[in-house]
Amino acid sequence: MSIEGKGLRGMTFLAFLPLVVLLAGCSTMGSKSFTLKTNLPANFNITADVYYSPATGATCVMPPTTSSYIPGRKRLRSEMQDIEHSVEFEIPLSDSAGGCPLYLRSVRLDIQGKWGPGADDVSNDVAGLSFVDQSNKTNNVYNGECQWLFRTVGPQHHIIKLLKCRAVDDKGDVLKQLAGGVLERDLLVGRAVSINFTIAKKESPAIDGNWIEFPAGWKRCLGKDFSDRDAYCGENRKEFKSFIMPDGRDCNVYPNCIE
Repeated sequence: MSIEGKGLRGMTFLAFLPLVVLLAGCSTMGSKSFTLKTNLPANFNITADVYYSPATGATCVMPPTTSSYIPGRKRLRSEMQDIEHSVEFEIPLSDSAGGCPLYLRSVRLDIQGKWGPGADDVSNDVAGLSFVDQSNKTNNVYNGECQWLFRTVGPQHHIIKLLKCRAVDDKGDVLKQLAGGVLERDLLVGRAVSINFTIAKKESPAIDGNWIEFPAGWKRCLGKDFSDRDAYCGENRKEFKSFIMPDGRDCNVYPNCIE
């Protein structure tokens, strides 16, 4: 994917930083674990980066990070499937590195979807879980909705798509925050936590002011001329340009291609 197509990927796990991690007085050790379950749309996969760290006040020293080893991190990855599917990861609540006992701190979930036929026609967003000693509220089921955002790139204005995934509340409303939450570590032994994703029925432009929606679909504003890659509509809302779909078709309306 070109650099132009990576704008939304900057909104990554940093948006999840308010989930403050508290690690004092941890008591969960041994081989105890929980099951992380997720439901994914077709042509999606998920990667779980599981992070562990010593308890607050621990005197042990973590071994150094190398090019092939990051202490306190495990990576679990599912395979992409062309149908809706479920994924399960068994996640230990504790670990060790260099003789240093470690406790589960967070799970960063990288949700990846495929939008076109090419090997690089993929985009991703993130979700996450944080784990604490005590929590006033622990929810074992979380929901999220992913939406495809389309835009054009390059001199011939090829369509690419960016993935945006956000939390869904109990009423079914899509929120601004990433999907996930805070869980009390010791309450998870032998239990399951679900974080499920659906795909929005309607796609939207990735950048405001570039497209105008008509009954037949979205049209790409011309801008100054055909070579104008930014091509904001401005006051000219009557002239439009063609673009190339992921499958190579030359079109003038998205997603229907032609009126």
